[in-house]
Amino acid sequence: MLPGKKMPVALLCCMLFCAFRGMSQNHAAHPANNSPSDTAAKPFYRSPYPDEQRNAVTTNIHYGFVLRQNSAVSHLARRHTAALSLDYSAPALMSPAWRHVYGYADIGITLNHFYTGNYAVMGNVTGIGFYAEPNMVNRRRHMLSFRVGTGLGYNPVVFNRQTNPTDVLMSSHISNMMQFIVKYRYRFTDNISFVAGLGLTHFSNGGIKLPNQGINLPTFSAGLRVSTGREVNKTIALPGSNATPGNPALPSFEKGGSLQITGAFALVEVYPSGGSKYPYYIANAAWCYRKSLKTTWQFGAEYFNNTSLPHFTNMPDSVKLKGPYFRIGVFAGHELHFSRISLVTQLGYYAYNKTTVDPPLYQRLGIRYYIKPRFFAAIGLKTHYGAADCLEWTIGGVLW
Repeated sequence: MLPGKKMPVALLCCMLFCAFRGMSQNHAAHPANNSPSDTAAKPFYRSPYPDEQRNAVTTNIHYGFVLRQNSAVSHLARRHTAALSLDYSAPALMSPAWRHVYGYADIGITLNHFYTGNYAVMGNVTGIGFYAEPNMVNRRRHMLSFRVGTGLGYNPVVFNRQTNPTDVLMSSHISNMMQFIVKYRYRFTDNISFVAGLGLTHFSNGGIKLPNQGINLPTFSAGLRVSTGREVNKTIALPGSNATPGNPALPSFEKGGSLQITGAFALVEVYPSGGSKYPYYIANAAWCYRKSLKTTWQFGAEYFNNTSLPHFTNMPDSVKLKGPYFRIGVFAGHELHFSRISLVTQLGYYAYNKTTVDPPLYQRLGIRYYIKPRFFAAIGLKTHYGAADCLEWTIGGVLW
């Protein structure tokens, strides 16, 4: 198993389950309309709450800790952590139809700065990224939402064999940022709201450079949201339309099965730190069933060729591996659609694996962007029980 960091898998799975359940219930109140002609004939109604139709700025103060996932990092987390974040919400980035599907979802850009409490060894991390925040509950005063975000992080202090040999969390200045937050919002007025959240922010380079235990930051946050500017996504009812605010037209989709193929590439490094990097090739084919506007189920098989495996004898306490080094896996997954963007979660099993490096089960969490209806690009993190295996860069298509 590539040296990585044990993410709090149970916490993350619980957060994702609660979010999917809440969003599915939200969707049940708005039955899908699959007819393209009906979609064109009906307007999309905007939210009844004015603050959700305006750009907004949110400032948050975070308080938490660096997760001590194993003994290798427990000595580094000396104090509680603090953070400041600034969010800019721009509802015009998502179509009115899709915003309605997710309870008038929030969407925008976030800037975060985390104080780790041990700057000399761990540094402080700054992250910037894009987020989507579907609502699970949306009432006049109270809101409950779930944020999924991704972006880039920067840390000026990283592992160095001579000057900072104890920092096993990060060895590259640039890293991938992933963020999951359950948020509560209370509206004081149409323009001002109190916000609070419980979340997890993860920084990792996906094993491109070692050591890479990664930084996990569970935090509680509180702040203030101020809506500004004019309302966006206003619509005018078309003549003869029978759409109502409680039953608006929804985006069309093709229900049924399809065949998808993808190819992915990654770079991985093996011990000792600073050694050679090796390419990692992945190809898969999946039968996908589009169940609803939001949900697609996936079942497939994939081929792995990790060219670093023959060199794992350099790792401490490792055993000599015997070929063949390729692996065959089978997986099941779920794809949650946000217009052209989707969140992919998969669980796989190595049906053919002659190596002894990794456990039999693997997981994948990724974000896809559909450039065309039948062509997409994606970035994903493949793990073994939360320990990073590689950061995948993927392209794929729908054959039929």
